[in-house]
Amino acid sequence: MASPKSREQRSSDSSPEIDLYGEPGLYDTLQQQRLDYRPAIQREIAAAVEFAAGRTTLSLADLCCGTGHQTKEIAERLGGLSVAVLVDTNQGFLDEAARIEIRAQRVDCLCGHVCDVTFESRADIVLASFAYHHVPDAMKARFIEQTKAALAPGGIVILGEIFLPDRVTTLRYYDHLYRSLPAASQTSTLRTFLDQTAASEDFEYKVTKSFADGQFIEAGLVRMTEEKIWPLDGSFDEDVGTFVQVYRRD
Repeated sequence: MASPKSREQRSSDSSPEIDLYGEPGLYDTLQQQRLDYRPAIQREIAAAVEFAAGRTTLSLADLCCGTGHQTKEIAERLGGLSVAVLVDTNQGFLDEAARIEIRAQRVDCLCGHVCDVTFESRADIVLASFAYHHVPDAMKARFIEQTKAALAPGGIVILGEIFLPDRVTTLRYYDHLYRSLPAASQTSTLRTFLDQTAASEDFEYKVTKSFADGQFIEAGLVRMTEEKIWPLDGSFDEDVGTFVQVYRRD
């Protein structure tokens, strides 16, 4: 993996602050080692399966889908989807999503910012897995409106998110995350990835939980369930960390 680039280098070549966004395979591997990310993904998948119980068909829209592996697992757990819509700004991630053959009657890959794309149909489930914090604060309300635009009445939004109140807490969160990993997972590559994520000003726009809760509720979405995923050791305030929430559109 290349050495992290300086802000001046990134400005001159328009490359991202987070190197692994250009390496889909390694990105997936390292994300799965995280103590916050992996359990949150599994809880989101379980929420989708719980919602699908008794339904014969199900459609899903995955916002900021990454490489699409989460949608693939949901589709396999459900025996297939009618429609899977995958949205991401990273064409390399979408190429990987197309390659892994998601089990769905139709798979639409939309390359573009989630706040700009047009949804041609509405989904029963909108998956917003660590997507909200990639949207600048001034655009977060638009993100939620887009979430609603993609969601059928009676459908649910599955939100996985990291809530952090300020830069100091953000740096401390990622440092604690790394130090909490088993020794075998504490590699320099993962350390660089987490450090770049913590320091990013181009892709990471984390907010407090109360801010996010207020926005989703103000948009008319009803929160059904909530679970804190990490950390659970009392090292941070109760509303700081990774959560999985399920909202319903009436």
